[in-house]
Amino acid sequence: MVIGPSPQPLGKHEFIEVHKMLADALPDFSFNTSDAQEEGDRVTLTIQVTGTHTGGLDLRRIGLPVPPVQPAGRAISHPVEHPVVTFRKGKVSALDLPQVPGSGLPGLFDEIGVELPAPTASQS
Repeated sequence: MVIGPSPQPLGKHEFIEVHKMLADALPDFSFNTSDAQEEGDRVTLTIQVTGTHTGGLDLRRIGLPVPPVQPAGRAISHPVEHPVVTFRKGKVSALDLPQVPGSGLPGLFDEIGVELPAPTASQS
């Protein structure tokens, strides 16, 4: 499970689908990793997500009640973030993306001018 980048936790399939959609909507999408610090079974990264919204984005594919977003041509640049990747038996077992104002899907939507709906009781 991935916690942090969206209004609700994402399972493996939703995480993969989100990144496929981001690759379509922002072909130059990049995490821009500038540092990685290992401590035991955890690695803390320093990243800054950037990209340009030149393709359509339809988050209904992962169940978010948001109308499809047409390309805005806007560049995005999120604040610096510090995700933590946990490994078990040499494989990624968890990814924790602490919520940083202006980051994740809410930050992306804000930067391209789209308002996400408030989570419903079933999503919180």
